[in-house]
Amino acid sequence: MKATLREFGGPIDPTGQRARVVDTGSMSKEMADKLARLVAEAEARTPGPDATAGKGRDMMTYSITIEQDGQTLVLKQSDATRTQAFVELQDWIRQNAVRP
Repeated sequence: MKATLREFGGPIDPTGQRARVVDTGSMSKEMADKLARLVAEAEARTPGPDATAGKGRDMMTYSITIEQDGQTLVLKQSDATRTQAFVELQDWIRQNAVRP
């Protein structure tokens, strides 16, 4: 499994070009299992409604692309809609990623 985190908007990286990538092929079984659990939890929890629509031009949006067994899953959320499960996956990728 390969997971790629991209962050868009705000002053950090408006283009989303600075990706962070984790790949289970280069990590321990325990870490790979943890990533799989985090992905399943983030996929199962849908983001809430965007209560700040049109108000936050500096807000960040996030995309996590999961590639596994020829399948691709894309999870997208923003500062206003992120679920706790998405944040946990995002933080885990940040802590364990390499830059491509």
